[in-house]
Amino acid sequence: IFATLWVVFSFVFFCGTPKGGSKRKKKKSSVAVLSQPLKGEYRIVSINMGERLDSLKENQAFLGFDTAGLLYGNTGCNNFTGKYRQTGDSLSIEVLGMTKMYCRGEAGKTEYRFNEMSPQIKKVRKLNATDYLLSGDMGEIMLLRKL
Repeated sequence: IFATLWVVFSFVFFCGTPKGGSKRKKKKSSVAVLSQPLKGEYRIVSINMGERLDSLKENQAFLGFDTAGLLYGNTGCNNFTGKYRQTGDSLSIEVLGMTKMYCRGEAGKTEYRFNEMSPQIKKVRKLNATDYLLSGDMGEIMLLRKL
């Protein structure tokens, strides 16, 4: 009996379940891996303001990605530089330096949210030919549009 059980166990373990048995299906990922990395400049169309993405009206805020992993841009008030790393749909952003002009009104709010939210970015998803959604553990962070 032991030899028979060992043969059956070995067959199932090494060859999978017998025909007609239940097989697990691989779970498909709902996020497609980007075929090309981000490069060039993207306007920040909207940014997370609490629980939702708020549209930025008439702003100059943008992100620029070069092929060497350098990040640059403008928060709507101040310029910044930094670095980024992208592997497939994974993305991390680190701002290293920023000009220090006083920002008031909507530009100040945008800069505050950018500085607060950009370190939380973990994923990028292409929505269509021009729009990209950046997200993190807490959900959507920024919507970018290719310039």
